[in-house]
Amino acid sequence: MTRHTSNRTARHGVVALGLLATTLAGCVNESSTIRALQERVTALETDRQRCTQALADRDAIISDLRRRVGAEPAFEGINLDDLFTVDRIEIVSQTGGASFDNQPGDDGVIVYVRPLDADGDFLKAAGQFTIQLLDLTHPGAPRSLATYVFSKKQELAAAWYGGLLTNHYTFRCAFPPRLNPRPPREVQVRVVMLDWLTGREFSDTRTVHIERIDPENTVAPASTQ
Repeated sequence: MTRHTSNRTARHGVVALGLLATTLAGCVNESSTIRALQERVTALETDRQRCTQALADRDAIISDLRRRVGAEPAFEGINLDDLFTVDRIEIVSQTGGASFDNQPGDDGVIVYVRPLDADGDFLKAAGQFTIQLLDLTHPGAPRSLATYVFSKKQELAAAWYGGLLTNHYTFRCAFPPRLNPRPPREVQVRVVMLDWLTGREFSDTRTVHIERIDPENTVAPASTQ
């Protein structure tokens, strides 16, 4: 009798422990679920605050734009003719053939250009400079030797030289390698400037001399034998 009672008591204990373990596991899972939900609520609240701030910023920008549109222009009555703008460009006389490889003979042209206003004063005006080197050996049939375009702010800033009698852009224009026929002894330089401020185009041309080393005129070194 006592043995049967002990067995029943043991079984009841096992069942109780199982129920307790199940209850504890459920509590752990419930806590994890609650914590995950709390984190989700926090993330949603952060997103809501971010969206609210973005809408406030947008409304402020719209309000500022509406205010500006309704305001009077700051420069009302002023046109381009009232400003100091480019009236013409000038290829400086020092423009000419140049050697860029430190070898005899010119392998390109250095071009000096000045933007000038209506009074003939120098202007450091920005724009796109297109330089053409032309062979006019055959009248009526000019041959293009090369074309160069300078328009980036950095290269224009590097090309500008300002000082006493040195207010100009300097552009180094090398002949294409293995140019055939070779450049003539006289090359026409044509510069076209598109002024970014006014949208106007200005041009100038100048013929320059090229020092050329012709193979047939090269004297062979004397024999040492």
